[in-house]
Amino acid sequence: MMKRIYCGIFAFILTALLFCGCGTQQVNQEIKAEEIEKYYSQYAPKFGEDVRAVTNEEVLALCAVDEEATELFKKNIKESFPECTVYKPTQELLKILPDNVINCRIDKMILKEGGPEIVYVDYTDGDLTRVIACYYENELKTLSIYFEADDLFVEIQGDEGYKTEDFRNGK
Repeated sequence: MMKRIYCGIFAFILTALLFCGCGTQQVNQEIKAEEIEKYYSQYAPKFGEDVRAVTNEEVLALCAVDEEATELFKKNIKESFPECTVYKPTQELLKILPDNVINCRIDKMILKEGGPEIVYVDYTDGDLTRVIACYYENELKTLSIYFEADDLFVEIQGDEGYKTEDFRNGK
């Protein structure tokens, strides 16, 4: 079920992959758990000691509802998501993100009637690294990182991770 939810959010990335690949096949390379802990987990928002054990409430406590963005989202995509609220970061949230964050958005969604609440923290830093942290069932389930300068996409779920080089070019 989580794969379906995740795929919906990253459809734009997958679409770019299909159209830019021009028939070439992407090769996902497995990332070792040690490499995940040493390098990639630093991109997850630091809400506490353990970046994975974070509740949705802890994330949302550091945000403020963005009424205008929420209304615009509901107007444009109401059929797809029964419930969605868009948040903007407070100064407290920006303190736990990298110093060079240039854009940040937080979404709280319920994808189907009676379904669980999912919170996405999506930020881009000054190096044009885009990070999307997905909190589902009160823990960090998926961490997706796109290093635009290196054309590298990394996806981490639990202790498993994969990276795709030449992501944009499809080589």
